[in-house]
Parts: sequence; structure tokens; C-alpha cells
Amino acid sequence: GEELDKLFHDVVQKLQFNIIYVDEDFDACAMFESINFRGKPLTKFEVLKNRLIYLLEMIGRNNFDVKIKLDVVRASINSTWGYVYNILGVGDELLSEDNFLAVHCDVYFGFKKSYEEFLLREYFSIDKVNIDGCNDDFLRRISEYVSSVRFSVDFWAYQRGLSYDFDTRWWSCGDVSNALGRLNLLDIGHFNSMVLGALIKIGSKEVDDVQRPDVWIKNFSKLLWNIERFVFINYKLIGARSNHRAKGIFKNHGNLFYKDEEQFASANKLLLKVSSEDFGSPGNC
Repeated sequence: GEELDKLFHDVVQKLQFNIIYVDEDFDACAMFESINFRGKPLTKFEVLKNRLIYLLEMIGRNNFDVKIKLDVVRASINSTWGYVYNILGVGDELLSEDNFLAVHCDVYFGFKKSYEEFLLREYFSIDKVNIDGCNDDFLRRISEYVSSVRFSVDFWAYQRGLSYDFDTRWWSCGDVSNALGRLNLLDIGHFNSMVLGALIKIGSKEVDDVQRPDVWIKNFSKLLWNIERFVFINYKLIGARSNHRAKGIFKNHGNLFYKDEEQFASANKLLLKVSSEDFGSPGNC
């Protein structure tokens, strides 16, 4: 009707394009950063994508032999970033890609005081590129990181209640989804990486590869329940500060789960132990 006619009129009559012609050897990634620096601030997720593409340009500048490898990784980056935007943009409420980036960084690398500092100035620093030599290892690190981002975002969306794609998996049940929903309501962020690491740990396994799946599900559900119990007592009932010692004790457990070095049973014992030490005395009853 009239709305469609107005939309058509605006698109064909009012839409304008700014076309910038540059030389073939011009650094497009540097231009991208310069233009956006003067406009709306980029998210850290957008800045990281540009950094990764820029690193590929640096690697291939004097090495034409790696062009096919670079094209594959570049396509993977573009596809992954588009996939993340699509996953986190589904539903009535958008999930922040920067929040996901921060939590994923802690899960993939271990706890970092500043994920932005680590990713852009250390791990994916331009200084890491060997201009005149082999960059196969660095290229592999980029590729593996991008693959992990794509694999993990589905679990993050499920964790935050935005996606239900895992409802038919062997480990998914009402106890798990309900516990995740309650944790979201409690909203204590420093347990997010622990939960995401645990989700990835159990979610990446096929039921045929797991002995006694019922025990896995029981311990996984118990872990979520123990986290909920700890958060409720520690932060909601007692009113502990956000820098309570538990934050340091559990900060690396997302990475330990991700690397398959942590078991649900041992994590449950630790949660109960810390709870008992902090709140188990007669004075705290």
C-alpha cells in the first residue's frame, strides 16, 4: 500500500552513495579504520574483524604462494562474522557481540584482565607478522580462533536464552534450560565463561562417545544448580561485593572446561567447598 510506495520512492529518489576510488596498492583496511574512527564508534567485534583481515593483507603482501590459504581464511572470517551477527540478532532483544567476544576470549585463552588489550595488542598484534618469512603458524592460529568463534556462538545464544537449537541434543533437558534461564535472571557475569565452557564441553560430545550419559547430564545439571545456589547466597542474599574472592577462584574454569581438563564432579566439589568455607560457619547461618 502507501507504505510500500513511500519506501520505493525513498530508495530510488533519496538514497545516496559515496563512492571512493583508490589506487590498487592502497591499504583498504587502514582506510576503513580512519573513516569509522570519525563516525559511530565500532564495536570491538568489528575492530577485531578488520584487524584479522588486515593481518592477512600483511602476510600476503610479499608472499604470493599463500594466496589460496589466505583466501580460505578470509572467506572463513567473513562468513563467521556474518553468522555471529545473524545468531545474536535473532529475537526481540539483541545480544551484544562484544559481550560474547569477552566471554569467548576467557573460554578460549583463559582469563584476561582486558580481552581487548590481549586480542588486539598481543595475540593478533601486527608485530606478530613475519614480513619476510613464514607465517604458517600465525595463519593457523587465526584460522583456529575464527573456527572457535563460529562454533561457540551457538552455545552462547543457547546459554542466554536466544536460541533453542540444542533442545533435541542428548544432554539437553528441562533442568538444563530452566537453570540457564534462572542464571540469566541472577545476572552475575563472571560465571558466564564457566557456564559457556561447560556447555561447549558437553555439547561438543556425541552420545556414542560418552560412557554413562545419564551421569554426565546429572553432573552438568548439578553444576548449573550449584552455580545458581552460590550466586544466590553469595551475591543476592549475603550481598557480597563483585570482587569477592570467588571471582578469582572460578575465573579460569571456562578455559579448563573448554580444554577438557576440568570435570563436572570436581567443579561441583569446589563450588560446595567455597560455599562451605564462606557461609558454613555458625556466624553466617
